[in-house]
Amino acid sequence: MWMGDFSSPSHEWIELYNTTDQPIDLSGWRLARQKSKQEVPMLTIPTGTVPALAYFLISNNGTKDCNLAVIPDLVDTSVTLTNTQLQIKLYDVAGRLIDTADDGVGKPMAGDNAQKKSMVRRLNDRSPIDGQLPLAWRTAEQQTGWEPGAKEFGTPTNSRTNQQKPPIGLKPQLKGSIRFSELMWMGDFSSNRYQWIELYNTTNQAVDIQGWVIRSNTDTDLVRINQPSTIPPDDYFLIANTEQSDLEVIPDLIIPFHLPNIDLQLKLYAGQVLIDVADDGRGRPFAGNDVHKRSMVRRLEIEDGTKPEAWFTANAQTGWKTGSQSFGTPSGHASPVQILFFTAEASTQDVYLQWEISKLIEDWTINFNIYRNHQLSDSATYSQPIKINAGPIPVVSEIIRYQFKDLVSVQNQICRYQLEAVSRHPISQSERSIILHTIYLRQTPVPVKPKPRLATLWSHVKRLAH
Repeated sequence: MWMGDFSSPSHEWIELYNTTDQPIDLSGWRLARQKSKQEVPMLTIPTGTVPALAYFLISNNGTKDCNLAVIPDLVDTSVTLTNTQLQIKLYDVAGRLIDTADDGVGKPMAGDNAQKKSMVRRLNDRSPIDGQLPLAWRTAEQQTGWEPGAKEFGTPTNSRTNQQKPPIGLKPQLKGSIRFSELMWMGDFSSNRYQWIELYNTTNQAVDIQGWVIRSNTDTDLVRINQPSTIPPDDYFLIANTEQSDLEVIPDLIIPFHLPNIDLQLKLYAGQVLIDVADDGRGRPFAGNDVHKRSMVRRLEIEDGTKPEAWFTANAQTGWKTGSQSFGTPSGHASPVQILFFTAEASTQDVYLQWEISKLIEDWTINFNIYRNHQLSDSATYSQPIKINAGPIPVVSEIIRYQFKDLVSVQNQICRYQLEAVSRHPISQSERSIILHTIYLRQTPVPVKPKPRLATLWSHVKRLAH
């Protein structure tokens, strides 16, 4: 609490945390601080023990003189914390450097002087981040251990507090909350080395993933998320190994890594807690297409990512640069349905559309829109699309066929039809829209309505590559 509290800016305190499962005798340990860019002694702890996985509070004032409600383990008026060029070092009784807080340059790495919010260490299980790095610290957003009515933020805790604070980022309830949602292990058409990993937050709360690690099937670190990173509720986090790929969306994190196309397995850890696993690490990946560059997509309703049924090959295309032929949905717009076919048959009066889908994700509400536009006569461009509401047509079974009649004549025109799936998340009720398929239709005028599927002349039918 380098900024003091609202009763006085000099009411400062330091909290130590024992990351081990054994109590530690702090007798003779000492703290040093930086003054005028030189290290000077601050205080020596005369006696005291910090229990296993517990705290030790050192303050320059007792509870009667400041807004603290918890009793410090040690009160020493030598506690002095500056609001510029802050750096504190902890030495054991043998003089060995145990830990360092801040780098002694400029303003402290966290904390809020105006609102009196403390500077809190990110304790990722038993492997705390280097205290000289900015990512090791955050500004307090919780308030415990203060007198009633106090407005300060922080969580001062002494060695006698029975209810211990969990290390930041290691809440047991996080297990399974973040899942691998999509893997581009095969790269894209610009290079098979251009790969990405997508994570999905299944909860209705933001999750701080700073300090989390993705490991391979040999438990080798592939990605270490060192930068401040939070996944909003029901949202995604995209990790790419390059910024030179065909991606149109901007990755949340760019860091070098390589995904193998055989024996693939990824493990997501928060400290020592295993959060999620993708694939089983044996043979070819469960899904994805190396030749056609189609990503491996998670069925998010299946918790166990080591099962083949938890994955399917991408059938939708969003988030790519115009002209890219790679398939996948980076940034999390995976379709809850798979398009099996989409056809259009025209007469002189109307166009008869049919499509068939297979449902991939349970509980989502899915409706459809159709977009129609025509090629302009003097160029290869198309007019602005007209939205035709083809719904609400709810998906009520695993595989179902739909029919729709567009009451328009397309004689002597090239028309483009796009089928859009509009899905609604069952919990958050957020909507996502994906173009499932695109067809191009040229119709030669005929005097009567043709029989379905037989009298239509096609110029071409293809997927839209954007």
